[in-house]
Amino acid sequence: REFFPRTVPYPTTLSLCTFNTQSLRRHHEDISHDHVIPKCKIMALTETWVENHERVDIPGFQPISQFKRKTVRAGGVAIYENEEYSSALQSTNNELLKYV
Repeated sequence: REFFPRTVPYPTTLSLCTFNTQSLRRHHEDISHDHVIPKCKIMALTETWVENHERVDIPGFQPISQFKRKTVRAGGVAIYENEEYSSALQSTNNELLKYV
């Protein structure tokens, strides 16, 4: 099964940053003020503690996908894409998370 459709050009360079946020709501401003993060094209966050129906805005990034199991208080993952490097990366029904 192909992740990127053939009609979408593969990026020539890809920077993926991953962070254990331990509450994205509490630390989203820390992420926005970091000097390295704006250079990331894709940002994968763990331990977001954000429910599936909630959204947390991070300036300069678009949310692509997020998921948290309903049976646990903590946990959760989210993927954001840098708006400057938008690549037509899309996800529906958390399909993207199956590849991470």
